[in-house]
Amino acid sequence: MNSEPQQTSPLPIYWRIYSILREEIIDGHYNVSVALPSEDAIAERFSTSRLTVRKAMDLLKSEGYLATRRGVGTFVAATLPPGSEPHSFTSNLTDMWKQTETKLLEFGMIAAPADAAAALEVEQGDLVHKAIRLRSYKGRPIGLLTTFIQERLAKNYTPDDFMGAPLFKLFLRDGSPSVTARQRISARSADPFSAEHLEVEIGSPILCVRRISYDIDGKPISFLRSHFRHDRYEIEWDLEVDTVSQKAIWRGAGSDQKDMPNTALFDLDPN
Repeated sequence: MNSEPQQTSPLPIYWRIYSILREEIIDGHYNVSVALPSEDAIAERFSTSRLTVRKAMDLLKSEGYLATRRGVGTFVAATLPPGSEPHSFTSNLTDMWKQTETKLLEFGMIAAPADAAAALEVEQGDLVHKAIRLRSYKGRPIGLLTTFIQERLAKNYTPDDFMGAPLFKLFLRDGSPSVTARQRISARSADPFSAEHLEVEIGSPILCVRRISYDIDGKPISFLRSHFRHDRYEIEWDLEVDTVSQKAIWRGAGSDQKDMPNTALFDLDPN
C-alpha cells in the first residue's frame, strides 16, 4: 500500500481526489459503458491509500456521479446531477439574469475599503454603496458578487432594483451608462464567507473576476468583485483577427460587440 503524500494543501487528500475525478467525469473522460479503474489503480495514480480513494468514491456516489453494479464495477452515472456542467453567461449579461436566481445578502452604504476606494478613485473611508448577491443555477450556487458603486449613483437604489436587472441597465436608466470596463480574472482560495455561500471547502480554488466600469468621461462608477465556483462557471471567448492591423479581438462566445463592452484588444505579436 502506498503511503499518504505530504499534506501541502489545506484540503483533505480525499477531497482533492474527489474534485479531480468529478471534473474528469463532467468533461467526459470516462465512457458510461466502461467501468472506472479499480480503487487500487486510482490509489496508485494519486500515490495514496485505497481507504482515501474509497472515501472520495463514496462521496461521488452519494452526489449521483457514480453508480455501482454489483459484481461488475463502478460506472459513471447515465444522468449526471442537474447543474453539474459549467455554464458561461458572459456572452450576454441579460441572459445570465434570465437563467439564474439571485439572493441579496447585503445592501447599503458603507465606508469604502482599500480595494474599492482605489478602484473608484475615492478616499478610503468615503461612503460607497455595497451589495452582495448570490447567484444560483437550478438551486446550486454559482457565484458570489460583491459590488461597490459611487454614492452619487446608488443613493436612491432599492433592493428591488438590484434584484430586477443587471447593473449596466440601472446605470443606463439613470443617465450614467457604463461605456467601458476593465476586467481581471485570477484564481483565489475561498475564504470562510465565500466557502459558506458557494458550498465549498475553505481554501478551495475559486475563480475571481474583478471589474471596474467607467462612464463616458472615463470616470470609474462601479467596482465588481466576483467569486465563482470553478466547477460551475466558465468564461468562454471567441477570437477574431484583423488581418490588416494584426490585432486580435476577444469577445464573449457567440456575442456581437455591443454585448461585450469590455472586449479585449491586443497585439498578436507583442515583440
